[in-house]
Amino acid sequence: AQPANTEVKEAEKQTLKIGVPGDQGGFDPATGTTDTPQQAIKAAYRGLFGFDANGQLQNEICKSYEVSADGLTYTFKLREDAKWSDGVQVTAKDFVYGWKRNLVPELKAAYADLMNGIVNFDACMAGEKDLNEFGIKAVDDVTFEVKLARTQPYFPQMTTFSPFYPIREDKVPMDSSAWSAENVSEVVTNGPFKFEKYVTNEKVVLVPNKEYYEASKVKLGRIEYYFIPDPQASVASFKSGELDMTL
Repeated sequence: AQPANTEVKEAEKQTLKIGVPGDQGGFDPATGTTDTPQQAIKAAYRGLFGFDANGQLQNEICKSYEVSADGLTYTFKLREDAKWSDGVQVTAKDFVYGWKRNLVPELKAAYADLMNGIVNFDACMAGEKDLNEFGIKAVDDVTFEVKLARTQPYFPQMTTFSPFYPIREDKVPMDSSAWSAENVSEVVTNGPFKFEKYVTNEKVVLVPNKEYYEASKVKLGRIEYYFIPDPQASVASFKSGELDMTL
């Protein structure tokens, strides 16, 4: 067996400490769209697609998809092994719910307009039609259908942004964000990491999500994001070794 102090050092090596600009609010994928929350959101969630190290589109929760001959209907088949951090399967209904939330006025989602190519977007945003008439639906647990009002060949690329991520209806209210310092550890995520702690104006801490479908590939034991509004202070912390990197 290794000496206790060696084990501690190994554990320390698994912690990545990152300095980010000041605390900019919660970590709701629909509203946490500025630089700071995006750092944690991208580590904690997975959408239909992402980008690989070379900037190429790669499948994430989407296992495969088809596009209709007129380019207006996308049918996404989801991975059956995708789970939330509490072990519940990620389903097409989670994508429907997550996308619809962007259209709720109370949330004031800054990037809702990215969905303006979807059928009935304008009418739903204006309150002229019910959200159930928005052009997305869960055909079954692993089949998610999107109908566009006009062709958008780049539509899959658009879904890599967090407003297009799935959200659990039983965990997050439609009209308000549940990502607060008090309950962030209760929020379920579907990516490599999950939230452990959020201390307002100090830090947010992520730990591995054991339910992630590629959990065996996650090498870090913790990610600690420190909110440092002063760029010079952040650089000084990096130079002194207190931080592994700064943004």
